[in-house]
Amino acid sequence: CNNLYPKKLVWCSHIKKRAFCDNKERLDIKNIVMPMCKLGCDDLFEKKYLIVDSEGMIQKNEERIGSELENFLEQYKNKKCLHFNEKTKLYFKNR
Repeated sequence: CNNLYPKKLVWCSHIKKRAFCDNKERLDIKNIVMPMCKLGCDDLFEKKYLIVDSEGMIQKNEERIGSELENFLEQYKNKKCLHFNEKTKLYFKNR
């Protein structure tokens, strides 16, 4: 969401689920994780309600959208994911 929150509300989230990472990916700490807030972004990304497209833009996952979340997820649409780059884009792709 690109908002700033107190450190207590932010933690490191895996871009690609840790369970699906090989040893090399698990050790790629600089690129396999990114900071996300515990207020929503982490859970929405983890449960695939939000995705990062091939251009690094945050999008609603149209396959997961239910009417109860449609309006809420609009606030994230087309925001640039600040941790998307050449080194991380494969992790986003292989989620």
